[in-house]
Amino acid sequence: MDLMAYKFHMITWLIVTAFQVLSVFFLWVAVYKNSPHAVINGYTFKEMISFMVMINIFNYIAFDGYTGDVISDEVSDGTIANSFIKPISYRVRFLATNLGVLGAKIVVFGLPMFTISYVIFALLGFIVIESIGTFLLSLLLFLIALVLASMLYDAISYIFGVLSFYTTAYFGLYMLKETTIQFLSGTLVPLAFFPAGMYKVLRYLPFAGMAENPVLILLMRDSPLVALQKIAIAIAWLVVIELFGALLFSRASKKVTVGGG
Repeated sequence: MDLMAYKFHMITWLIVTAFQVLSVFFLWVAVYKNSPHAVINGYTFKEMISFMVMINIFNYIAFDGYTGDVISDEVSDGTIANSFIKPISYRVRFLATNLGVLGAKIVVFGLPMFTISYVIFALLGFIVIESIGTFLLSLLLFLIALVLASMLYDAISYIFGVLSFYTTAYFGLYMLKETTIQFLSGTLVPLAFFPAGMYKVLRYLPFAGMAENPVLILLMRDSPLVALQKIAIAIAWLVVIELFGALLFSRASKKVTVGGG
């Protein structure tokens, strides 16, 4: 309900995402047009365009900056004190909100945007569907990976929000978080474009499970077994990050200073 209350905000970000997709399309058209190779780091032109369009749509659906922003605002205006006395887990409150926003985005924007893009790419031959069974299995695994990606992003946002207990300012932390995630999740460029040694490490970090891995599953570039392995890695990282966030909050909540309120 909160999400849909600000329709202009959602429409604006949707337009921004559309322009990002368009910019990425022309960028990779230029790259492949001027490259002597038809395949660059394992991606043909069609595969690259499909990947970049899907990952930009994915980021719009899965990533939401609500958690960190709200924590920072509550620290700044002193309302964080009220949150400490409410009979509800501070972390669960944000997790529930994030999942609600994710559900709304999937229904209102994700489903139509992914469907339209997938149908167009399939008709143009950019995506090859070997069988309906394989497609449905990939879709199911993708939905699981999508939820995990959103939860990973929210867990990291929560940690950076809690860090504002110490800094009382969030913008710098926000930019650090966004830059790191965008760069290491495969959003700006596929992880296969990184040096081989770095790529071997990055694919096991939580960032890969926040964007690139789910999209590769959706595009059926991974076998079901590989997809399940990636999902297992994402779950493991989610547990680790949530535990770290709980420990950090336990310590930071003893240090927060409330002015007024």
